[in-house]
Amino acid sequence: MKFLASFSKKININNREEFLYQDNNILIDKTLHLYEQEGNKIWVLGNIYNIKENDIAHFAYDTFENKSQKAWKEFDGEFTILMYYKKKWIIYRDRHGAGPQVYFTNNYFVSHPQLLHHFKNLQIQPDLENIALFLKIGYIPSPQTALKGVKKLPAGNMLIFDNDKLKTQDLYTYKDFGDSSSTIKITEQEATEEYERLHKKAIQARIKNSKKVQLLLSGGYDSGGNIAGLRSVYQGKATSYSIGFKNNPWSELPLAKLMSKVYDTEYFEYEIDGSEIEDLPQIVSQFGDPFNESGMMVNYAVMKLVKEHNGTGIILGGDGNDQHFGSAGRELALHYKYKMNGLSVLQNTFQLFSETPIFNKDNLF
Repeated sequence: MKFLASFSKKININNREEFLYQDNNILIDKTLHLYEQEGNKIWVLGNIYNIKENDIAHFAYDTFENKSQKAWKEFDGEFTILMYYKKKWIIYRDRHGAGPQVYFTNNYFVSHPQLLHHFKNLQIQPDLENIALFLKIGYIPSPQTALKGVKKLPAGNMLIFDNDKLKTQDLYTYKDFGDSSSTIKITEQEATEEYERLHKKAIQARIKNSKKVQLLLSGGYDSGGNIAGLRSVYQGKATSYSIGFKNNPWSELPLAKLMSKVYDTEYFEYEIDGSEIEDLPQIVSQFGDPFNESGMMVNYAVMKLVKEHNGTGIILGGDGNDQHFGSAGRELALHYKYKMNGLSVLQNTFQLFSETPIFNKDNLF
C-alpha cells in the first residue's frame, strides 16, 4: 500500500479533509487523526465528541480490534473513518451523515465527485433520471447520485472493499433508537429537567475544553436554547454571528443582539441584500449531489461572516438543537407508539420495502 500525506494544490478543492483512492493507493489531504500498526492504517476525518482520548484514531483502531467495527456505532460526532486492515478497506460514516461524504464505484472511492475527474479511464455521465428525481423531491436519496455508475454512502453505513468485492452494510435498525422493554415513569417536570440536562451535556461534549466558543445566533428558540445552555456550562470568551435580510420589518436581528448582550458574547451581524447571488457558483462547487435547502444562502452568508472576523475553533449552530431536541419529537413519539402496540414488525417490514428502487420511481407507490 502506498500512502501520500497530502494532495497537490490542484486536487485540494474544498479546503478541508479530502481523500481519493485508486488501485490500493490513497491520497488524503489535511487529515488530523492517523494511526498505523503492523501495516494496517486508520484515518478519522472529522471529530468524535464522546471520546475523551486525544488519539481518537488509535482508540478507533483498538475498538475495532476488540469489539469489531459495529462498536463504532457508539461514536457520536461528525466523522468518516477510513481503515485499511488485512488487505481490505473498511469505511464508515457517522449516523448523522455529517462527516465527509464517500462517493464510490467498483474501483474507486473519493470524498467529492469533482475528484473523479482524476481517473482518466472513468467516463462520467449525468444520471438524468436521478436529476429529474431531485427536481421533484429536492434531493437524491442515498445511495444514488447525479452520476451514472457512482453511488454515495448513506449515513450510518459501512462500505467494505475486500478482494475486489464491494458491499455496503447498514449498522442501524429501528431497534437502535429505543428499548420498548423498559418504561420510564417520571413527571412532566422531571422530563423537562432531564431534557435540559441532556441538552447541556450535548453542548459540553461538543465544546470540551475550548477556550473560545462561537455561536450562530438567529434570535429564535433553537440557537437561543444553545446560547442559554452554553452559559450554564461555560463562562469563557464567546462570539455570536447573526444574519438578517435588509429592509425586513420582521427581522430577528434585534432579538439576536439582545440575546448576545444578555449572555455576554461578542456580536457580529450581516444583512443579506441580494448581491450574494454572485457567490452561487462558489456555493454549488462545494456540493456533491444537488439538494434543495431553503437556508443555503443564509448558512453561506453567516459562515462567510465568521471567516471575515477570523473565527476559528468550535462553532455551535441551531440545526442540531432543533432536530434532536425539537422537531424530531413527533417521529420519536410515533416510533414508541408502534413499539408499545406491537407494530414494530410491520414497521421494519415497511422500512425494508420502502428502501427498494421501486419507491424512487414516479409510480403509484
